[in-house]
Amino acid sequence: MRLKKWMGIILSAAMLLALLTGCSSKSPAEADSGSKESSESKEKNGGTVGILIVTSGSQWCNDIVDSVTEAVKGEGYDVVVSDSQVSVDNELSGMENLINSGCKAIVVNAMNPAGLSDLCKQAQEKGIYIIGWSDLLVNYDALVEENPKEEAELIADAMADFVDESAGEGSEMAAIWLSDSANPDTTAGVFKEALEAEFEETLVKGKGVNLVNSQYATDSTKAMDVTEAILAANPDVKLIFCQSDEMGVAVAQTLEAKGVGKDEVMVCGLDGSEEALNVIAGNNSTLRSTVYANTKLIGQKVGEAICKYMTDNTAENVIAEYVLINSDNASEYVTQ
Repeated sequence: MRLKKWMGIILSAAMLLALLTGCSSKSPAEADSGSKESSESKEKNGGTVGILIVTSGSQWCNDIVDSVTEAVKGEGYDVVVSDSQVSVDNELSGMENLINSGCKAIVVNAMNPAGLSDLCKQAQEKGIYIIGWSDLLVNYDALVEENPKEEAELIADAMADFVDESAGEGSEMAAIWLSDSANPDTTAGVFKEALEAEFEETLVKGKGVNLVNSQYATDSTKAMDVTEAILAANPDVKLIFCQSDEMGVAVAQTLEAKGVGKDEVMVCGLDGSEEALNVIAGNNSTLRSTVYANTKLIGQKVGEAICKYMTDNTAENVIAEYVLINSDNASEYVTQ
């Protein structure tokens, strides 16, 4: 009887242990299923975002890359960048490479957006989210909405103020344009048209300014050479507009090396690069104004828009905002 009693106790304990073990653990199939779901979730929230830029030689383009990268990497995405190096051929091959590399989304900052229409369509057919930095882009999911007319009005008004305060009506003006702006089908070309129209209305007709020289430059070094040529041909020039801040800083340095004072000639840039903001804030340069488009903030919003789309398939445009920068407010925008 004792043996039977002990056997009963042992059997009951074994059954209880088995029951507790079953309640506190999953079966191998269940455990494998949970691991699979976790892996799928991680894969869904990750992937690669591509960024196509005109040139890494531009601080503006680098700001795009840095800000978009920071926003999407925080959500688990990797980033691959294609630098077109101011070449339309590189732009096409770079876009094709981004598509074939398995990107889930591509930010398109292009010289010739219309020329990428077929590739953008191909990308969309593969389920790739396309967000463009120009409304010239065809076949896109979302855009950065820029306003060339607003930028043109801000910079033209600043130059008109300089005419009133220092240069006087009838002053001579020169313009240095980005090389690809010669093509009206490029983003730079669209901005050039808006700027030329506003200069004609506000400065030529409104203030009697004479636009005596118009040149193109690919980079800051070329802008310096062009400035030398402008000064040789038109030594009385009082206004010089540059279609990028990189060129604006270079032009100002060229003038200052020749002993031109900050109140003698007004140089204006565009985009609001950090270097330009610092120069203008110093109030000791011929570079007196630029239009600040907060590229870093725009890039951050683009990155956030990509992440939102990946989460709930909601496509949203990003609106660019502009501020005229001069010595009165430049210090407010300088990165501390």
